[in-house]
Amino acid sequence: MTLKELKSKTLVEIQNHNPGSVLPNINAELRAAVAGLAREVGGIPRTANLTLTAGTREYGSDYSNFPTDIYASVRMYRGSTGVRILPMTVQDRNESVSATGDPNQYYVWRRKLGFDRIPTQNNEIIWHYKGLCNDFSEETDTILDDWPQQQDDDILWDTIIFHVAMVYYRRKMTGDRRDPYYNLFNLYKHEKNSRIIRIRANYQLLNQDEAPMVDLDADYFSVAWNGSSKSFSNIVNRIGDSGDVVRIL
Repeated sequence: MTLKELKSKTLVEIQNHNPGSVLPNINAELRAAVAGLAREVGGIPRTANLTLTAGTREYGSDYSNFPTDIYASVRMYRGSTGVRILPMTVQDRNESVSATGDPNQYYVWRRKLGFDRIPTQNNEIIWHYKGLCNDFSEETDTILDDWPQQQDDDILWDTIIFHVAMVYYRRKMTGDRRDPYYNLFNLYKHEKNSRIIRIRANYQLLNQDEAPMVDLDADYFSVAWNGSSKSFSNIVNRIGDSGDVVRIL
């Protein structure tokens, strides 16, 4: 859906209860609603391609192609070789300026991406992360075009629209519970929250492939079989014939 379409739907919804309503900061309200929805599901899977500069350890939002919507890091690897770059904490960073070479660890600190070791050449980096959606400001900009959940679009857009309506009526409340805006605020709050529960459930079903990643050597998955070491895959193929119980050591 484009920004123009979403703005139109949002205004129609609010003006159904309050004709003539005007939202001067509707773009900002919609951006906040979209980012909030992305946070509710832990972020949207996204990918950024960065080129590291020799001698530069840290990179921020002012760097070319740096993702400004970063919410959580997932994994990273060097584009030329596919070698994983493992996460670390900034506390474990090697402070020696002589610790240079191809980066083998990275950290995120104060909205910046840093590396250990300091690059000695312009490395190509592929970074998979969870984001909060691209910024949008033009009427033709598309919103959430990379959202994995496409089978229930009405719930998705309703949640965003109801969030903006909820915020709108919260600001108009006078504090008196007899105020009609109080009831409208609670109505939209309830409708938004009920849809978020359904979105979370659907989102989790669509992301069942996500699992904790553990880097282990192939030898870890070897077991003793009649005094000799066999690979796990070979043993699995023989379990059905032998009936033996196999324990991964």
